[in-house]
Amino acid sequence: MQVSCDSYANYIKTEYVFFILGVKYYRPGPGINGAGRGNYLQAGKKMNTKLGGSTRWIGAVILVILWLGSVAISGFLGGFIALQTQKTAPVVDDNAVAAQDKGSFSVSQLASSSDALTQPSALSVTDIYNQTTNAVVAISTESTLYNVFGQPSRTASAGSGFIISSDGYIVTNSHVIEGASTIKISLADGSTSTARLVGQDSISDIAVLKIDANGLPTLTLGDSNTLAVGNQVIAIGNPIGELANTLTVGVISAMGREINIDGTPLNMLQTDAAISPGNSGGPLINSAAQVIGINTAKSTANGVEGIGFAIPINDAQPVIEDLINQGYVSGRPQLGVSLAEVRQPFFNPYGLQQGVYVSTVDPGGAAERAGLQAGDMLVAIDGQAITSSSDLTAIKNQYTAGDTVTVTILRDNQQKQLSLTFDEDTSGQ
Repeated sequence: MQVSCDSYANYIKTEYVFFILGVKYYRPGPGINGAGRGNYLQAGKKMNTKLGGSTRWIGAVILVILWLGSVAISGFLGGFIALQTQKTAPVVDDNAVAAQDKGSFSVSQLASSSDALTQPSALSVTDIYNQTTNAVVAISTESTLYNVFGQPSRTASAGSGFIISSDGYIVTNSHVIEGASTIKISLADGSTSTARLVGQDSISDIAVLKIDANGLPTLTLGDSNTLAVGNQVIAIGNPIGELANTLTVGVISAMGREINIDGTPLNMLQTDAAISPGNSGGPLINSAAQVIGINTAKSTANGVEGIGFAIPINDAQPVIEDLINQGYVSGRPQLGVSLAEVRQPFFNPYGLQQGVYVSTVDPGGAAERAGLQAGDMLVAIDGQAITSSSDLTAIKNQYTAGDTVTVTILRDNQQKQLSLTFDEDTSGQ
């Protein structure tokens, strides 16, 4: 899934300028990817300066004096700094260092005292992994696509998920199983099962699956509202669809990021734990071995690493409950049409304008009651322009079932305004 981000600079360059005996040097700072930049000096053009013979001797004497002075000063400063370091250096517990090397680093060492209270049972990374990995699953799907000639082709995709009930309810991303005809679950013990779709919600990008099983290991849902930037987290998933139960470690880099995915803005946690294709749907876990996010996306900007995003579990929990209890999320608006999007076509025998057109109208649905017809071009909703299907999705998602809006359409080259009241979307899609 492509993440549309604001533009990133290809690299950030900081110039340090030095003037040494009339020669100008530039030192480029590190780029955003930190590779191949800032590790060298590049000589610039010489300044237009001439030094006569006597001037060269005077300059040499001055250089020697300056050099001797710098040696004396550096020696004094070195001793002074060493003294200060001895006075202020913390006492290091050798046992603690040995334990830290074995992976017992606790996030409470970095968190504030109030935050430490929210995670009273901070565990080592190894302990967290051992307690949670058996409840993380690999997901593989097959879909049937049709080309412009109506010929079918099979496609496969992969993702991750996690078990939340011992009888087989599994949480993942909606985009992981979008359009899938078959869904297979691979458990940590190597066994596989075929899953059925309980419900999915494309707006929040969350889906719930079910396999027939009992006594399965489960993950506990935590409280993402207690997180703070700097809290340690781990991600477990199935990167590239081949490396099930892979662990990556990072911290919460930011909170409350609004990320636009396929035209839908989502509130996200940002982390530097590696999130790769195939990690989608897997858990982001805190130091108490609780799920605090659902790994969903990473930035695909050129040269950018360590920017991944997860849905906060507090945002996901009511969606998960609705999908399990009724198969859909309450209050989602439904327009009641199928649509066709016309972009700048290379083959357009009907001379259609670029835009979003009504392909079919659901009998008895909101669109039919409002008077929409097949062939109508959707121009705006409540004055908000529609130029693409992603525009329509973003605008529609601002409303809930039962809201009434004014829809502007183009029919027979004439604009019309229709009053439409959204139905509730109970499709679980």
